[in-house]
Amino acid sequence: MNQNKIKIGTIFTIPVDDKKKAYGQLVHRGTLVDTIILFNYCSENVPDLMEPIEQEILFCINTTDEYLLSRRWSLFGKANIPENFELGANYLLEKPDGLVVTDIDGNFIRKTSEKDITILPKIEPLPPSIVEEVAKAEFGDGKWEDIFNDLIYK
Repeated sequence: MNQNKIKIGTIFTIPVDDKKKAYGQLVHRGTLVDTIILFNYCSENVPDLMEPIEQEILFCINTTDEYLLSRRWSLFGKANIPENFELGANYLLEKPDGLVVTDIDGNFIRKTSEKDITILPKIEPLPPSIVEEVAKAEFGDGKWEDIFNDLIYK
């Protein structure tokens, strides 16, 4: 797939089973991770472009674009990122000399405090297979795993 077609705002489908598809959107392309959101929408039929993105955001996941590039996830369209979506500002990143606070692209912000360690998520890409597992657990007959709780968009 032409990587130039995959841009911020790209909407794509995630297979839930042989018939149903969940819908997600790429909301950040970065040097360390790509961030996607999953909408509270699953369908066997092809909806209008706006229908999935008008739904609540269920999950926010830092992953890679591997399944988009390989066409495992099908491109559906492009739209503005929902106005109510906010990307986290600070993350923990493991460096050779220890944990530091960075932005989502790994740019240094400050040394970590004890409080940072307890409240900030680590910036690391999860495998895209996790996205499919979350979609299957939410909309299909997949098993809910404890790690999925950390991916719920708050």
